[in-house]
Amino acid sequence: LLSPNHVEPLARAMGASAEHHEVSGAGHFAFLAPCPPKLTELAPNVCIDRNGFSRIAFHEQMNAKVVRFFGGALGGDPPAK
Repeated sequence: LLSPNHVEPLARAMGASAEHHEVSGAGHFAFLAPCPPKLTELAPNVCIDRNGFSRIAFHEQMNAKVVRFFGGALGGDPPAK
């Protein structure tokens, strides 16, 4: 979400206890799953990220953090790697 029109109003609405993270180098579509080759060919504006940003690496890291968050928030043990 781009600043200042999206991030700040949402953060204020969520309150001071909400946690948010800025993802350096991420474009709008970087939060979508990595595209298969055919979709990259058909919709490069959706599938190709800025130089220096790896959507695959980002999703691997984000997914691991999401699993840890929900494991802790729901009282379960995070799965082993």
